[in-house]
Amino acid sequence: FKQKTAYEMLRSLVGSEMCIRDRSKGFADLIKAINKLGDQAPLIKIAGTGPQKSQLQQLIKQFNLTKKIQLLGQKDKTELTQLIANCKFVCLPTRVHETFSLAALESLAYGKPIIASRTGALPELITDKENGLLIEPNNIDELASAIIKLQDNNLCHQLSLKAKESATNKKYSPQFHLQSILKAYSLVKK
Repeated sequence: FKQKTAYEMLRSLVGSEMCIRDRSKGFADLIKAINKLGDQAPLIKIAGTGPQKSQLQQLIKQFNLTKKIQLLGQKDKTELTQLIANCKFVCLPTRVHETFSLAALESLAYGKPIIASRTGALPELITDKENGLLIEPNNIDELASAIIKLQDNNLCHQLSLKAKESATNKKYSPQFHLQSILKAYSLVKK
């Protein structure tokens, strides 16, 4: 068993390689939201590969979005770093409860605001209108609205500053994590 680095786990501006394999990650919702936006839609890039890729390609063609959504395939660490560094924001429209999102934390570390579903641990990382925008899972209209909001350069810049600040918060440091685990063990021990 080889431990993956954080960058190896992160596979996309809008999700990971696993995301394309998993319908619950909300890529179809993202495509539908981009379709709703028409000419107002930004260019969306999705990196990764898996069984869902052909279904997503069909949906992109069905909505005639080939100029608005790019499926990039699998990317290596360097390419992913470059994609994140060059994007305006990251979108994590998952439909299900998730535990801690390393993709979200890494995106915040790059100073990228995040549009994320209000589910699982994502609201612990993303504070609505502070370092990103929270939406209800499966809500395509709300997702489309959030994408439009982040087209505002002033808002996006404000959220970017807070994004980087929130990712470098000491509560995500190894020392803080260790202290939290030791505290939990001591409470169980009593």
